Amino acid sequence: MALQGMDYDHPLAQLAAYSNMVRGRTFNSGPYSDFVGYAEYQIKHQLMALAKLGFVYFDDETLMITLRQKLFDYIEASIRKRDYDVIRFNSTVEGISNAELDLQSRDLTIRGIPFIFLSDSQNVRLIPKENTIVMKRNRSFQFDGVVDAGLFRFTGHDFYFQYDTFKISMQKIDSLQMSINTGESNQYGVPLLIGIDNAIESMTGELLIDEPNNKSGLERYPQYPTFSSQDKSYIYFDSPDIQNGVYDRNSFYFQLEAFTIDSLDNFRPEAIAPHGTFTSAGILPPLEMQMTLRDDNSLGFYMQTPEEGVDLYGGLGKFYNDIEMSSSGLQGFGSFDYLTSTTQSDNFMMHPDSMMARTRSFLIREKLDTIQFPQVENTEADITLLAAEQMMKVERVETTFQMFNDSIFHGGELELRPNGLTGSGALAMENARFESDRFRFDARAIQSDSAGVQLRGEWNQDFSFLTNNVNFLVEIDQGLGEFSANGDQTRIEFPYNMYETNLDKFTWFMNEGTVELLQTKALPENNVDIGIDSLKTNAPFYRSLHEGQDSLYFAAPEATYDFESRHLYAHQVPFIEVADAYVFPDSGEVEIGYQASMNLLENARLMANQENRQHNIYGANIAVQGAKEYTGSGYYDYKDAFGNSYAIFFSKIWVDTTGITVSLGTIEEEDPFMLSPFFDFKGDVKV
Repeated sequence: MALQGMDYDHPLAQLAAYSNMVRGRTFNSGPYSDFVGYAEYQIKHQLMALAKLGFVYFDDETLMITLRQKLFDYIEASIRKRDYDVIRFNSTVEGISNAELDLQSRDLTIRGIPFIFLSDSQNVRLIPKENTIVMKRNRSFQFDGVVDAGLFRFTGHDFYFQYDTFKISMQKIDSLQMSINTGESNQYGVPLLIGIDNAIESMTGELLIDEPNNKSGLERYPQYPTFSSQDKSYIYFDSPDIQNGVYDRNSFYFQLEAFTIDSLDNFRPEAIAPHGTFTSAGILPPLEMQMTLRDDNSLGFYMQTPEEGVDLYGGLGKFYNDIEMSSSGLQGFGSFDYLTSTTQSDNFMMHPDSMMARTRSFLIREKLDTIQFPQVENTEADITLLAAEQMMKVERVETTFQMFNDSIFHGGELELRPNGLTGSGALAMENARFESDRFRFDARAIQSDSAGVQLRGEWNQDFSFLTNNVNFLVEIDQGLGEFSANGDQTRIEFPYNMYETNLDKFTWFMNEGTVELLQTKALPENNVDIGIDSLKTNAPFYRSLHEGQDSLYFAAPEATYDFESRHLYAHQVPFIEVADAYVFPDSGEVEIGYQASMNLLENARLMANQENRQHNIYGANIAVQGAKEYTGSGYYDYKDAFGNSYAIFFSKIWVDTTGITVSLGTIEEEDPFMLSPFFDFKGDVKV
């Protein structure tokens, strides 16, 4: 014992032996010093120390010693004939009183107590709030603050230590924080602990420190300390460290039934397995389960779904395989079915309002019904399920979505809802590309209210048909695409042909490889009228973009683009203005090829000039090179003064440097040509 010091015999044992010899507890220090064989001044110092510890009363004037009961209790405890406690605390304050006694309740409020050890053998320590306790009857006391019991830390208020039963009643536990032993020690041999991430909160309970008759801890009872909760308690997951605090404690928690855990100073992690109900803000249905310690040192669970899966978000979809709750959040590992889709992923992150995952595979099955869905596949994609909107957003990572049995590829994002599938971004077919902020997909059709369109003949060709801001419906099985301008008209460009036009409707015949173009709405700016009633029309204009053609243009009510030849065929063209002339294509047909080249206009008519319109050439073959240039040949009827008509063949027709049409022909000897009934003519003719 520490009191023994360097003495051969313990001073308490010597006092008890002398008391037994003189048959009394009060005696003079002089004879006692002779009994133990020490000088009287040595005995006096020893007795003063023992008096301070409460073992004796000593009057240094009369030198009388009175042994207190504590001395005999201590000796009996040391030889295990009775129990004792190790409770001791110091009160240190400045500027205020150490304690106050309420004379009515007899409660003693003691301040300045930083901590109290209740049991060193069971490692139970108190840290009173504001360093204050309220001492009650028979060494019991009330306090707020912290109780450390082995590897458990309780924080709360209205705690009551009962001395006789050697337990602490905890009426309002704000939190229970647990630690586990890592199995390692620091340089001083002290075991290293690690805290469990989440706490058990809002509980009441009782902490049994040790057996009531073993306050000294002389006997070893490994089941102590033992804690029993007395009502429901809760584990919350709203820490900012868990998914930035998305799991609100009012709707996302684990409600524990009453439980008991023993051996708090050396419990095994697997012993933490409270039962209760997991409520997840509607992500999962309420689940009866057992909480366990996860690999990341958090309280959570790991479960396997039944074979039929488990509903998520109130039946919005069904999840299969494994689900885990830990400090990483609520996660799933397996597959998820939503509408006609199946998503497989190694990590579904579930939030109260949404679920996110990077997929291993993603599939939408084709559905032919009132509400239709196309077939869609991808491997790696990012999905977000928005519960309130009943919508799944799917974004590609690298590979594009394969749609409609791999005939179409989508490079943007998709949105899957009960009323159908929509998307945005780029959509590619073998001979087409569409870009839109919103596509609508049926099982075998694609629609958009506003899109950019690019068409071509073969996958390895450049796109030869371009337009923007059109709404469309593409019916895949019918091989038909209907496109309409959002407005009076939209610009269409033919890069291969270096032409453009503005109109409001075109139809794509996918199997034939053609597009039919027309303007359905008459527009004032499309009026065509040169004073010839038969040529009056309202039609879109087709303009050359070739720099060398000086903005050559013509009107055509209808046109066809052929992707195999990549030629533009204009129909019902009334005329073409070139230099000072009007060229009238035969049957109104004009063909535009590579880089704005216009095919030879055969059997055309020519009128020059545009002002006096005096000269008409027919049966002409005209090559139009631009708005100010053309060449050709044709026939011109010359009438003499008596109305006789003679045909002159102009083998060369061109535009001179002043922009005037010039024709040159030759009248051969055998040609019947008369200038008048009195004169014939042979030779060159120039007009």
